[in-house]
Amino acid sequence: MRFTCTRENLKHALLVTAHLSSKNITLPILNNILIKTDGGRVVFSVTNLELALRATVRAKVETEGAFTVPARVLADVVQLHEDPQFELSVNKNSELELGNGKKKAVKIKGMAADEYPIIPAIENGVRVEVDAVLLRETLGQIVFATAKNEIRPELSGVFVAASSEDGKLIFAATDSFRLAEKKMTVKQIGKSVHAIVPSRALFEVMRVLGGGLPVGEEEAKCTLVFSENQFGFEYGSTTLVTRCVEGKFPDYTQIIPAQFKTRVTLPHAELVKNIKAASLFATTGMNAVTVSVNAQNKELSVSSANAQVGEYQSNTEVEIEGEDNMIVLNHRYLLDGLGALETENVFVGLNSNSAPCLLRGVGENDYTYIIMPIKQ
Repeated sequence: MRFTCTRENLKHALLVTAHLSSKNITLPILNNILIKTDGGRVVFSVTNLELALRATVRAKVETEGAFTVPARVLADVVQLHEDPQFELSVNKNSELELGNGKKKAVKIKGMAADEYPIIPAIENGVRVEVDAVLLRETLGQIVFATAKNEIRPELSGVFVAASSEDGKLIFAATDSFRLAEKKMTVKQIGKSVHAIVPSRALFEVMRVLGGGLPVGEEEAKCTLVFSENQFGFEYGSTTLVTRCVEGKFPDYTQIIPAQFKTRVTLPHAELVKNIKAASLFATTGMNAVTVSVNAQNKELSVSSANAQVGEYQSNTEVEIEGEDNMIVLNHRYLLDGLGALETENVFVGLNSNSAPCLLRGVGENDYTYIIMPIKQ
């Protein structure tokens, strides 16, 4: 194998893929990145057996072939060398030689490509085209609400559903203490499908979208691919494939209140400031802050108390419809939800101290955030 490509293209491909490799004692080949030529292109692939990333770059290929080398070693070498282009080739000693054409100063020991796990491709999947910027924003509003452990595996992923009937793409996540849901409108959905996508895979999608595309590539759209037990993502020359989480996602729509006894509208920044201040006085471990609504005085108060630290209470004039109410919430979950809202004003819907609290941005009904109360 022998090819030449620019440093920028090589650096971008390794930035997208190399970090996924991990130290694996039982399968050392998983520490490596698979480099394979394909006509006038070179494909860089990495997998951890659950998730696979593939980046394709343009190159001048002199000899076709494939080889694997430690991913992070190659990435660090390319990062440290500033030559505008690199020539890569495999020698008789099973080493990847890397240089600038004048000399080959770097030799990286590798392993044969036929030892690398087969990276599956999704065939005959349902494809949904999505705006890349909107997808990254959406995932940022959803993924944080997944469960951090796999006691219930279905809660460690994000429920993604595409409906051909109304053209909606829905993302939902819950850890049973809070719920985040976002609805997007897309142009064409050939068939209604759904999947539970591992949160790790969607963090990688966000990473790819945040890193942009190689020089010379422009892509405003990306593609989500659904199959029976796999989920794929395509953006420019980058492809991700992951196994879906097995199990049934809970019917979360049942806990989203349709009506509220108390409806509050207030400035977003003001509520965030008051919650952060109250969190300083919350009991460690409980993270509890009390949100009280006085309908007559048109006030919302946020309070907390800690026997070792002291007490805090703020009162804010707000717009209120309905009756007095009170609820105790986890301040971390509250701040997570408020951080996902970008509107100037926020809507808070309450029913009782034992019923879910709802947050929405005023004027934006496509995003819903639900928090379960702390029972006293």
